[in-house]
Amino acid sequence: MDWFENDELFFNECKEGYKWEDHVAAYFRTAGMDVVVPRRSFEGNPSVADYDDWQEWSKARGGIKNMLRVEHANAEDLLIENLIFEIKSRKLWFTSPKDFRYDTIIVDTVKGFDAKVKPPVGIIYVSRYSGNMMWLSTRTKEHWTKRAIWDRTRQINEENYECPKSFWRPIESLVATLRKMKQSIPT
Repeated sequence: MDWFENDELFFNECKEGYKWEDHVAAYFRTAGMDVVVPRRSFEGNPSVADYDDWQEWSKARGGIKNMLRVEHANAEDLLIENLIFEIKSRKLWFTSPKDFRYDTIIVDTVKGFDAKVKPPVGIIYVSRYSGNMMWLSTRTKEHWTKRAIWDRTRQINEENYECPKSFWRPIESLVATLRKMKQSIPT
């Protein structure tokens, strides 16, 4: 079954993702940044954020067929200082790019990233174990490679972009960059 047709899996993955988006939003708000968490629903679909139980959400959908993958792909995770960032949480332990255990890091699925009408300026990676974060500017795309990877959660083999960890930066460097940008804007 396609993971977009599996309401329970889709609901649970969305809920988990929202939790980590809120974690990132709180971090940047604490750092004094303007953060917006965009709407979390799609045309005609009830928002997963409004439900605690996947069966209630599924029932509220009332027979709505699959949402379009492109519609999901174009959802904006976070706006930080009015810039779009994609948030990816992973079941991996790390504190920064230096101690990430692999030489390359998955950026996004090729289908998902390439379908975006407005691509994010950066990808923020969050460890589900430590809560620590690191980030990647999407200006590094020329250094990304494609690789088919088996997704154990969704039970699919999908082509993904990955990037050498040498291009990933500690999250503090993004805060510093955004602060500089904020200071350079005339008031």
